[in-house]
Amino acid sequence: MNMSAAMDITNQDLHVDERLQIGLRSKFLPGDRYSWQEQARRDLKVWLVERYRRVRARRKGEGPSSGVSTLSTATCHAAPEPAVVD
Repeated sequence: MNMSAAMDITNQDLHVDERLQIGLRSKFLPGDRYSWQEQARRDLKVWLVERYRRVRARRKGEGPSSGVSTLSTATCHAAPEPAVVD
């Protein structure tokens, strides 16, 4: 790729980045920062936080009813628990 083509792509990226920042400040933006098309990304983050909390609780010797919050898995896909190696 020559330098002229690289500059064209960079300029396009900068234009999109500027417009994105304007859109994020819009009064029409819903409260959540993610697009409706990015629900899977949000679900993954929620799922990961819950998994880390469960592993931490197990390592501290706490049971599942120890007050560690349990998030709904209705929108998250189930997966095996991470291995705990002590």
